[in-house]
Amino acid sequence: MRNVPEAFKGAKKGTVYLTSYRVIFLSKEKDAMQSFMMPFYLMKDCEIKQPVFGANYIKGTVKAEAGGGWEGSASYKLTFMAGGAIEFGQRMLQVASQACRVTSGMYPCPPGYAYPLPPPEFYPGPPMMDGAMGYVQPPPPPYPGPMEPAVSSPDVPSTPAAEAKAAEAAASA
Repeated sequence: MRNVPEAFKGAKKGTVYLTSYRVIFLSKEKDAMQSFMMPFYLMKDCEIKQPVFGANYIKGTVKAEAGGGWEGSASYKLTFMAGGAIEFGQRMLQVASQACRVTSGMYPCPPGYAYPLPPPEFYPGPPMMDGAMGYVQPPPPPYPGPMEPAVSSPDVPSTPAAEAKAAEAAASA
C-alpha cells in the first residue's frame, strides 16, 4: 500500500453494496472514511477466500482513480462475519465481467455521486396536529334511534289508494 491516507488503515465495519459498475462500502462508525467506492475497472487480483478457521472474505487491490482524493493503490479485505461472502463474491465477479463487456471503451463508467449536505442546523419541524393532516375525521351524525314500524302495519290507517292496490293484488292472486 503506497500513498494511502490514514483514514484507509485499520478495520472498518459497515455495509457493502454491489452496483452494475462498482462496489460501495458505507461505514457504520463516525470516522474519517465514511464511504469508499471501488469501480470494477480499478479492481485487480480479486479472490474469494474460505479459511478453515474464521469467516469467509474477499480480498484484492484497488488503484486510485484520477481526482479521487488519493494516489497509488490499496489492498482490501471484505470479511463477511454473518455469511454471504461466497454469494456476494460470485455475483460481484459476474457483474464485473458483464460491465467490462458492455463498456468496451465506448463510454466510461458514470462518476460517483456525493449527496449534498443539508443546510446547517436544518431540521424539518414536527407535523401539524390540528387535524390538517387528513387523519382526523369528524364524528358521525347522531344515532337516529330504532327504525319506524312498517307502513302495512294494522295500527296504520289505510288510504283509499292503498285499499284499491291491495284489492287488485288479492284479485290477481
